[in-house]
Amino acid sequence: MVQRVPKNTILISLGFVFVYSAFDSLTDIEEAIIEGYKEDGHSFSGSGYYVLAAFNISFAVSAITIPLIIDVIGFKKSLLFSAVIFLLFMASNIVPIDFVVYTFACLCGLCTSLLWSAGFAVLAASCEYQYVALNATIFYWSAQFSYCAGSLYIFLVTYLSPSTSDYLNEKDRYIFTCGFTLFSS
Repeated sequence: MVQRVPKNTILISLGFVFVYSAFDSLTDIEEAIIEGYKEDGHSFSGSGYYVLAAFNISFAVSAITIPLIIDVIGFKKSLLFSAVIFLLFMASNIVPIDFVVYTFACLCGLCTSLLWSAGFAVLAASCEYQYVALNATIFYWSAQFSYCAGSLYIFLVTYLSPSTSDYLNEKDRYIFTCGFTLFSS
């Protein structure tokens, strides 16, 4: 008997929930993190919007080469490499340094394409033809659920924080970025 929802679908979907909950939440408050870092007297050229622009440009440009990369390194290594880069990008925001944050933002754009492509390729390869749509739907909806989980985390931390400013102070920045990094790992 063929399983309708293989274990791979569940594992990859849960992995996406953890990684994307943390990543999407972090990108939602990227500008507040960078501005808070500047307000604390540290130097950072640019803004959170520039970091997100670097990520999105890298994401768009790298989509062309992703099938070749997956063919060379394989599905599992692609997924693992992407998750590690996402984790390093989130960790780079604990103490933002220009070169490190921008470098990992560009690598994260590449890995976003890699993660999505490898994830769907694993799903397609690990289930029977008639169940591909079901498994892809489960995978996609789990990724969409990650937006809700991450936004709930941001709401709870900002609601419980006594700060009313538009940027994150050092304590809140550490709580957010360390929380995202730990949650995604």
